Amino acid sequence: MCYNGGRMKDKFHISVDENIFLAKKLVAQSIYNSAKMEGVNTTFPETEAILGGINVPSARLDDITVILNLRDAWRVLLDDFENIKIDLEFIERLNENVSRNESLEWGKLRSGQVGIAGTDHRPPVPDRSKTVRDIRKIVDDAINSTTEKAIKLMLYIMYNQLFWDGNKRTATLAANAVLIRGGAGVLSVADSDVVEFNRLLSEYYNSGEASKLMRFIYEKTIIDSGRKVVDENVQTNVQTNVQLKIPLNKAEIEVLEAISNNPFATAEEIAGQIGKTAKTVSRATSELKQRGIIERIGSNKTGYWQISPISD
Repeated sequence: MCYNGGRMKDKFHISVDENIFLAKKLVAQSIYNSAKMEGVNTTFPETEAILGGINVPSARLDDITVILNLRDAWRVLLDDFENIKIDLEFIERLNENVSRNESLEWGKLRSGQVGIAGTDHRPPVPDRSKTVRDIRKIVDDAINSTTEKAIKLMLYIMYNQLFWDGNKRTATLAANAVLIRGGAGVLSVADSDVVEFNRLLSEYYNSGEASKLMRFIYEKTIIDSGRKVVDENVQTNVQTNVQLKIPLNKAEIEVLEAISNNPFATAEEIAGQIGKTAKTVSRATSELKQRGIIERIGSNKTGYWQISPISD
């Protein structure tokens, strides 16, 4: 695997606890996105229903299996995260859940030859000792950022096709383990980006040159899970509903915009950003909370702000 691009700095910096908490909130979206990469045709509401144990008669059994297997793999990743060691055995556990009942053998390194449709790439049968060393070298690299290590691990698993099936899903989960451990966000290929991702992935398989794909993953798929929560249910309310429907003074608007840009910001950080005193920010947040516009989720030290949708 060759990459000639520049160093990739971490785009986001949050605590591990915050990253775990918010990754859990985004599990359904992450599962939906990963399932879409595999051609699953369920809608997001249908995916949520399946994850909630609700029968969806229109969903194919194979699609339901993919979704539930991804759910189980995310549980492996998140339920006991502090005790996880990101190594080959852990990645095998992810694949065991991801590809259960879908491949010749799940949770074990591939033992035979495979090809990749639409490409000339024919990765050799993985050697276990070499694979252990390669993964350790990527994960333990003290020079590269958390984000770059995550992307390199993802590409390593996919390029070498370590397993009979589920390599993209396993690789995405393993990359997220690295990102979460470093407080660097969440990796998820949105439905709208799948076609371009697959095109660049095919180019990578054929050429072994990873720079375009790495750049795409870095720019398009690494998200700040806190900002994602805000973007999904808040942004329209900040720009339209809140400012038009509820009169706010200048300080309140500035505080609200600062929270929208960084839900983890403390009062002191917000004050520095907008050029106001911490006391002014405290008054503004108190007023915004009292009026039901914002809510503090979690503690003052490790929590975050959430902007509430404004009804018509």
